[in-house]
Amino acid sequence: MARAFIGFGGNIGDTGQLITDAIVCLALPSELQILEKSCFYQSVPVEATGGDYINAVIEVETELTPYGLLHVCQTIEQEFGRERHYTNAPRTFDLDILSFEGVIQNETE
Repeated sequence: MARAFIGFGGNIGDTGQLITDAIVCLALPSELQILEKSCFYQSVPVEATGGDYINAVIEVETELTPYGLLHVCQTIEQEFGRERHYTNAPRTFDLDILSFEGVIQNETE
């Protein structure tokens, strides 16, 4: 089992509810266990347009590989209507793997 941290954020629509719902979805796979959840916090966009972001982070323990966890995160983003119009575009919802125990990844795509 590896520990990972996943960041959530968005600045279009009811982001707080979307984050809450996505955390519920992440708790469903048997290969993932949510250990801790942060509070929501608000931040201004950096090098981006749109309103303030609502953000949160969770810590998980997982049997998945980093790419397996990425697939789960991207599937949830798609289920919630994530669109990737351009870099730093305003978004309804975004999931990012911030850290995965024992892995250093330098690829951007």
